[in-house]
Amino acid sequence: MTLDAPTLLEAVLLAALESPCGITGALARARTLTPAPLLALDHDETVRHALARYLREHWIQVLPSPGAPRYHLTGLGEQRLLWHRQRGTLKAPT
Repeated sequence: MTLDAPTLLEAVLLAALESPCGITGALARARTLTPAPLLALDHDETVRHALARYLREHWIQVLPSPGAPRYHLTGLGEQRLLWHRQRGTLKAPT
């Protein structure tokens, strides 16, 4: 299965947000989870747009914290991540 970059970006960012973290932590985790190089992770604006979309979709929430925002999955986000896992989005291509 060939994955498009937006689908892979969505999967790795949602997986990175399984435990609460800020954007820097999410990027660091996402880079370790991607089965292939993902250039979108190098572009802050792309990542910020993706996080804003996930907020609109109610897949993530912003946790109250002093300073920079911290993000975490909601129940809907957990369901979406499960969908990606069932699809095999996070598995390395064979």
